[in-house]
Amino acid sequence: MDGAGTEGGARRGGPDVSCLLLHALTPQGVRLVGEALASPTPVELGPEHQVPLAERDVGDLAGMCRVVAASGHERSQLDGLIAPKLHAALPLGRDLGARSAMWAWLAATMLRPLLQRRWAGEDGAVPRARALGPLTDHGLARLWWAAELTVASGAADPYWDTGKFAKGQYLMDRLLKSNLSRNSTLLLGILDGLGESVDWRRINETVGALGVIETTVCLDALTRAEVAGLVRDISRGVLSS
Repeated sequence: MDGAGTEGGARRGGPDVSCLLLHALTPQGVRLVGEALASPTPVELGPEHQVPLAERDVGDLAGMCRVVAASGHERSQLDGLIAPKLHAALPLGRDLGARSAMWAWLAATMLRPLLQRRWAGEDGAVPRARALGPLTDHGLARLWWAAELTVASGAADPYWDTGKFAKGQYLMDRLLKSNLSRNSTLLLGILDGLGESVDWRRINETVGALGVIETTVCLDALTRAEVAGLVRDISRGVLSS
């Protein structure tokens, strides 16, 4: 994943939309938040802990946190609920979406309840990588990018494919950390080809095989249907081995 693309979308109006000045954590802010990951009390950030980035019209983030907090989902099943809501509420554009320090700031401030609901352990602590890690590890950024790479704007259900991507934590993490997520058509074809499978062995060997194939085949030139067919062929070999 990278920050290629436009930064920010059209400004929107409505009762559930407000203007938010987004910030990024400074190194001092990262240290402060990192030291308080096990604390039930949010940290207080001063000017030395955060720097402003840009203003964006955002959805009802507090309301989204309440909906997720009140859901009866197990933690491992929350990705499919959070990803589309988070993406719809945060029209960031890919440039801002690629700022890991911004996601660290969001996780330490207004989206802290969301991070806690999904990732806090029995002791209340959130793993450092899920609060302060890179985009592919961060507990919120990974979900926003999963939606960004699969959303179908204008479709009756624009987040249909996002739901398929979020059906398994290993599936999402494995693909986001591979070079195969660079191209939405390629990613969607892989999801189609894998179908309902969340078996880690099948996913891992399929992704590995595609990595070998792309040394001689330009996967970016294939259609979604062609990629899906290729993945099904690979998967059949994995299942029969």
